[in-house]
Amino acid sequence: MIEATQREGSISSIAFFTHGGDLGFYLNNDAGLFYNSSVVSPKPGAKTWDDIADAIKKGLIKFEENSTIFIDACNVGAISPSYFPGKDVSRLDALASKISRITGATVIAAVGHCEMQDQTKADGKFKISNREVEREGNETALYDWAPNGPNHAGFYKYQGGIESREDLGTEVNMDDYINKCEE
Repeated sequence: MIEATQREGSISSIAFFTHGGDLGFYLNNDAGLFYNSSVVSPKPGAKTWDDIADAIKKGLIKFEENSTIFIDACNVGAISPSYFPGKDVSRLDALASKISRITGATVIAAVGHCEMQDQTKADGKFKISNREVEREGNETALYDWAPNGPNHAGFYKYQGGIESREDLGTEVNMDDYINKCEE
């Protein structure tokens, strides 16, 4: 992001395609991009979104006014109660809403397992699947299929904090959101 800001002056859109979860983007042996350092012990090379916030404050990273971040990583819009025992998770900030607050960008992210609609075609179309529910069983899955819950499976749009979350359904086309910020 720093290099993109240096090269382009600001960032209009970012698309992340990686493994993820409610605590961060899992890249290489825990050298990822995480919620903050209090919920994980990042390995060398890892960063947190608090690091990104500091770089934005210093002017090293700049986002355009109508920028968009599309995240194809499972559960970045979810909040796992197991990481916050005894807390009402409906009051906590999902990673996706934290990213939106920090960057000022509109963030599109999933609650649940997301994957390409057609595994043979990289066309920007994604879906929520119930693959993890089938593997783990309904009782232990991070997200649920019941409407209106904090971890209801689907894609969501965040503009600011968690209170701004808008349900986009279980299928999205990245181009519908990335192209809108460039118009």
